[in-house]
Amino acid sequence: MTQPFRLNMARQIDSLIKSGPKLVWIINIAFILRIACSVLIQIVATRRGTVCLFGDTPIYWEYAKSIANGTTYVVYQWDVPHYALRTPGYPAWLAGWIAIFGEWALPIRIGQSILSVCGILWLYKLAKVVGFSEQSARWSSTFLAFDPFQIVSTPLLLTESIFTPLLVLFVLVWVKALKSIQNLSLIKHNYFHYILLGVLQGVLTLIRPAWLPFIAILDLSFLWLISSQKHGLLVLASLLLIQAGWALPIVPWMARNESVIGRTSLGGTWGGASLYDGLQPTATGSSDMSFVADLEYRDLSETAQDDLWKFLSYQAIQDNPNRIARLAIQKQIRFWSAWPNDSAKVPLVVKATCLLIVWPVWGLMLLGFWKNLHQRMVFWVLSPLFFTALMHLLFVGSSRYRLAVILPAMILTGEGFTRILRIAFKRSPELN
Repeated sequence: MTQPFRLNMARQIDSLIKSGPKLVWIINIAFILRIACSVLIQIVATRRGTVCLFGDTPIYWEYAKSIANGTTYVVYQWDVPHYALRTPGYPAWLAGWIAIFGEWALPIRIGQSILSVCGILWLYKLAKVVGFSEQSARWSSTFLAFDPFQIVSTPLLLTESIFTPLLVLFVLVWVKALKSIQNLSLIKHNYFHYILLGVLQGVLTLIRPAWLPFIAILDLSFLWLISSQKHGLLVLASLLLIQAGWALPIVPWMARNESVIGRTSLGGTWGGASLYDGLQPTATGSSDMSFVADLEYRDLSETAQDDLWKFLSYQAIQDNPNRIARLAIQKQIRFWSAWPNDSAKVPLVVKATCLLIVWPVWGLMLLGFWKNLHQRMVFWVLSPLFFTALMHLLFVGSSRYRLAVILPAMILTGEGFTRILRIAFKRSPELN
């Protein structure tokens, strides 16, 4: 290898370290990959004669059609009407596309691909707002753009397809709000910013009801600042604006449920079934919803079912807390699994491939976290991931749930990778 060639390579590497891949290329490649996957999944679904590949989709699809057609928001299970079985966040998204294109899923998959690409752009902005460098933000976006798990999950008609990118937007607005609250003039002139944060919290809750308790962490992040702020009343005022924004999407849903089923049921009436799924006597940490079809349950009203399954869940915790603790460990193993669950059905070659993808990314995240231990904002960015992990000490565990909330934490991959690049490719004297 000649000296000029080595020098040219060194300069190219140096340039890559300084700036990272160009953002426009990251976005374009990410979009192409997601569109290609959308088309492939549409072909597979069409050949199978189904709208999607998972059992949850038909319920969302029926609710979506009711919204698109302007009829009663209801699905039937064994001829029993369920008016609030699932929250309307994802059905409303589907309904918008159905109203325009009819019951053709490909436009929905393309729309979710566009939203996923927006999530990459929001991740880039999040990294910059947190205080990371330009090259770090670009590398983080690159890892997300090429993440095979996100590429495959984006076109699927499941709630995480829109929850995941919107979560990145939520964290971006949250970090901006926390930073602006330290500046008195920004507090006074960015009221809309706090309302938007509350609206996003409410929208995420209507997409995935398990997100509801996160509002406590959101509020805590602002209350934490009061002790270090001279203008505590303004901090509390901004917090009230967040609650007002949260109420905008939530209150209509609660009021509607109160009038239709006699209770607010903010999280819908599926919470009891989800909880019992993870705690039932035969629970293993994975999901087994076959109990829903049992004769003793299926003819009950949706509120009676929800109440009964919650009661049985609380009773299971009281009767055998040691079993629940052992189940919690199994759920966490599944939650942090590098390969898709159920692992028993995953070929060894797929497991090995997943390990080669996931573990290096986690290593970069840990390195990036270690580099930024002094940054309090990083802990708030990581909080959705660990909040969800704690939730699944009770609910069933699956790597699918981790993939839905890990995106904000991926700003640390760029931090870790730029650190490795600078160690491995120190600039040569000729380039100084």
